[in-house]
Formats: sequence, structure tokens, C-alpha cells
Amino acid sequence: MIYLDNAAATRPLPCAIEAMNAVLNDAWGNPNSGHAMGQIAYGVIEAAKNTVAKCLNCYPDEIIFCGSASEAAARVMWTAEYNGVGVDVPATEHDAVYNLPFASTTIPPKSETMYFRMLVNNETGEIYDPHQHEHRDGCRESIAVDATAAVGHIPVDFHALDVDYLFCDALKFGGVPGCAILLVRRGTIIEEIMHSPTPHTALIAACAAALEWNTEHLAENDRWERKLFSELWWTLAAYVREGIHINGMPERNYVPHVHSFRFDGVSGAALATMLSNRGVMVSTGAACSTGDGRPSRVLVSSGLTEQEASETIRITFSHETTMKEVREAAQIIGECVIHLRSLGA
Repeated sequence: MIYLDNAAATRPLPCAIEAMNAVLNDAWGNPNSGHAMGQIAYGVIEAAKNTVAKCLNCYPDEIIFCGSASEAAARVMWTAEYNGVGVDVPATEHDAVYNLPFASTTIPPKSETMYFRMLVNNETGEIYDPHQHEHRDGCRESIAVDATAAVGHIPVDFHALDVDYLFCDALKFGGVPGCAILLVRRGTIIEEIMHSPTPHTALIAACAAALEWNTEHLAENDRWERKLFSELWWTLAAYVREGIHINGMPERNYVPHVHSFRFDGVSGAALATMLSNRGVMVSTGAACSTGDGRPSRVLVSSGLTEQEASETIRITFSHETTMKEVREAAQIIGECVIHLRSLGA
């Protein structure tokens, strides 16, 4: 199997699994308990906060661990709603934010507005400026950054970004599923949406270990993934010859691991299915919207026509992706594209 859908989920890193197992063996107590075993678990979480703070340039007391980035987004949006703050969400946002009950694609007529902004588009890989939005005179602003496709892949500096909230998910950078990070700038309100649950100490330890590993290897992973992209692009272009596009190129500023390919006259859904049958795992877009049969809202909002969006697949790398896998995948993709075109698919 050639796995090229790392933006949906990455394989847990060995260091993350090791950190999780260490907690399950030696620090499995309830970190809210006052006794010695509970305090050992509490210490693991505090150490994890210090690690995250170092990696993302924030204070340990600005860190909240959640079960998922979706939960983090919901908590931030509920905070806005509870405090009478308008919420603005662009159509390029992920469904986890765009489809929340209080989301709005138009700026609400309130005295304060919270702007949800992606740092990296999870379908095209484009890097955005979270401060690039229309300002309203006399309106107080706060910014919540969806950094789910960014953290662990490019440098992310919370204090330098100068935003109020930022969230990401360990699932996307080699952690164990079930843990996410929510950063809340000091002095900024964050509301509870439920009774505070018992922290998942093992998953938190795994998340911190994976983030630390990726932070230490950002530069080398960046170089490797850009080499993989170059090899994939030129091999595909030589094989398919015509009607192949990279959405957003050449002007886009992009992360090295997320790439959006379009093949004229070929259904992205049909291509992804055929590739899966041949052992190459890609997607047509965000995993949460796979299978709904509609062209990607994110791609259409990014400037593609519905036809172009329906002809798109997403290919995403990790540091584990090999050059051999990329070359083999390019050949299989080329063969499938040619076959589907012959069928008029």
C-alpha cells in the first residue's frame, strides 16, 4: 500500500507511542487526584504543556488539551456566542468550523467580531495570513486560527501571530488520535461547554512527543517533501502529458506536504476509488466531506469551477513517504487517468 493521504491522518510516530505506553504503564492515575499516583499523572501533563509551549512559543498556562480540533473550534465559537460576539467564517474553512451552528459567512452587525481564519488550507496547501480580512470601523476584533494543517509541518509561533486562539490536532502530525491543542492568549476569555473531563494523560504525552519530534525535524522534512513533490509532478506531467494542473500554482505560497492535482475530464472521486483498488491511498479533499458527492466547497471558494473541483484529488506526504513510492504512485495515477479518460469518466 502507498499511503498519500497524510492530511487526513498520519501514522503515529514511534516516540508518540512510546510516550503513551509509558503513561499507561507508570502514570495511569487520575491527574485530578491529590494522592501521589494522581500527581505523577499531573506532572506528565505539566511536562507536556512545557513541551508544547517551547514548540509553539506560547505560555504553558495558555494551553488547553481537547479531544479533537473540532471540539476546540466548537469551544471557541461557543465562547463567542455566549458573550454576544459575532462570528465570521470564510467559505474556505473546514467543515468542522464552517458547519458549526453559530458560524456565519457574512460579518454580523455586532460591536465585536471573532474571525475564524485558516493558517493553511487543508485541501490546497496554501498558507494564509490570518490577519487578512475586512476590518470594521469601531468594531472590536478577535482572531481564532485553525492551524490543523500547519502545526508540525511549518514553523508556528503563537505570540508572533498575534491572535487570540489557535487550535490543531495531534492526528495530523504523528500523535495518537484523540488529543488536540487549543491555545488561548493570556487575558482572553474561554468558556466551558461541558463539565471539564478527566484529561487523557497518555494521549497528551503522545501529542507533546510528536510535536517535539516534528519541530526538531521541520527543516529536513520540508526539504524531503519538496523533493517528493517535484518528482511526483514531473513524473506525472511526463506520463499524462496534457490536462494536468496543480491548483493554485505557480503563485501560491504552500506547505510542502499538501498538494491538489486536477486532471481534465476525469472524475476525482472515480480516480480516488480506482487508485485505492490499486493500493494508492489519496482523497478528493477533506476526509470529513468524502463521499457526499458534491464538488468541494473549499476548492470552489478558492476559485475553481464546480467542474474543476470535481476533477481534483489531494495528495499529501509525510516524512515516511519514499521516492520509490512516489514514482510508483505517479505511474499508477497516470495509468488510471488515461484509462478513465478512455471511458469518458
